[in-house]
Amino acid sequence: MDNPRLMTKENLNIVIIRHNQRVLDNAPLYYASQENSKVLAIYSKEIINSKNKFQTQFIYQSLANLEKNLKQFNINLTIVESIDTYLELLSISYKLKIFYEKEVGIDEKKFELILHKYPHKEYFNQTMIEPFSFDHTKSFSHFRKKAEKLAIPKVLSKPNSCETIKIEKNCIFDEMDICFKGGVDDAIKRLDDYENYLHNYLDTRSLVDGLNNSTKFSPYL
Repeated sequence: MDNPRLMTKENLNIVIIRHNQRVLDNAPLYYASQENSKVLAIYSKEIINSKNKFQTQFIYQSLANLEKNLKQFNINLTIVESIDTYLELLSISYKLKIFYEKEVGIDEKKFELILHKYPHKEYFNQTMIEPFSFDHTKSFSHFRKKAEKLAIPKVLSKPNSCETIKIEKNCIFDEMDICFKGGVDDAIKRLDDYENYLHNYLDTRSLVDGLNNSTKFSPYL
């Protein structure tokens, strides 16, 4: 039997999925799809830090929606228990290159250190403008004048269709009875639906009952 370590490894671009779960304007996904390599999207359960079953279910619904949208570009999404273990396993057969979006936080940085074991490209898309230096001891006007001179990056288009690799089927949790279903598609639907109630927002936003008394955008944000 051939030794996989002695064989020429096929290139595989890995897109790490974290909080950005859309296919439009997703820098790691977009740029990974521009190269002549197979592409696989990975989400690690290590990212989920909530013990709330409804919040966890919302995340899995979002991932199920992302999985469906990625299939339009022939890209598979796999959900793993340990990113370190899974990447190590893939690296036996493939030459990996990691594409991911930088995030802020101690746990997030620890997670990124695992990704740095492999060739990688990182992107920052947490704000509408690129990070810049300013004197925090000065007034807000000092920050505002600098920020106003910066250009807002153009929205990236959808990724290219790619080759991918076969994966085991993801096990998504059973459906639960919650008001909002996770996923980009339902977020856009909620945005469209609420346009009919915008003119009542100032009068109804403080009411505790009623689905359309406020935007209810926060689950998606």
